Amino acid sequence: MVSFCLAAAVVASGLSPSLSPSRGGGTAFTIVHLSDVHIRMRFDAPARLRLALRAVRRLAPELVINSGDTLDGPMDTIDGTLDFEAKWSAWNEAVSRELRSLPLLNALGNHDLDEPLSLADSCRRLGMPGPYYARDHRGWRFLVLNSNGFERDTRQWDWLVSQLRTTPAATPIAIVSHHPIFSMGALVDGGGELIGRWRDLVALFAKHRNVKLCLSGHTHLADLCRYNGVTYACGGSVSGYWWEIEKSSDGKGSYLQTPPGFHVIRLSASGVVDVEYRRYEDPATR
Repeated sequence: MVSFCLAAAVVASGLSPSLSPSRGGGTAFTIVHLSDVHIRMRFDAPARLRLALRAVRRLAPELVINSGDTLDGPMDTIDGTLDFEAKWSAWNEAVSRELRSLPLLNALGNHDLDEPLSLADSCRRLGMPGPYYARDHRGWRFLVLNSNGFERDTRQWDWLVSQLRTTPAATPIAIVSHHPIFSMGALVDGGGELIGRWRDLVALFAKHRNVKLCLSGHTHLADLCRYNGVTYACGGSVSGYWWEIEKSSDGKGSYLQTPPGFHVIRLSASGVVDVEYRRYEDPATR
């Protein structure tokens, strides 16, 4: 077994580590992976989110993936009430104005299910057909999981096993989950942050060699690993230290050693060509 990991510690000061596990075959295309937006009404977060999404649009990706925690916790609102409507409105406006017609796949994070939100309501607001689903793009199959309570969700497990079994072996597969499946950043942050049944998932992927990429978030740490031929990219976070500058590790919005940013990923018909974590321009974090 060969593994390669690039932990979050090397992302300090806005560095942009990249991982090029294979040259790939055919014409490559670009996707962008966002995570942990944690939209808030304070700290000028709505306007700063628009800067991030504007930077994404300028890259002209074919697909944008958001791996969850779109909203922040229930007690952080502009007036101290449970005003989720303001947060949803800020998210929708930023997506509409900045991403425009770019295709967007959303996954559920743990904070997307904070009370009084419900599973059905969050799926509806995020334009998801259900808590887990499949989408095809440019010859790739993207399987979006609901990592909340995954270890108890036997129906979702059976669905995933069926998807892997019935997807043609020549079709590369990407897995999207909020909680990481395999991550060094989870260890840096104290452990206990991985998806339930992560060992079972790693073993399952070993039986399906067309699983090429796993995208996640949750830790707010940018973390790139390659294990058993699968590239695991934990996406840092758009919000950094939850949009707070004064509490951040470097006074520039970072959480530990990871600045606010997102992954830029190039894919081809044969696998992952390149993964790079990029910091976006935000005057508040200079």
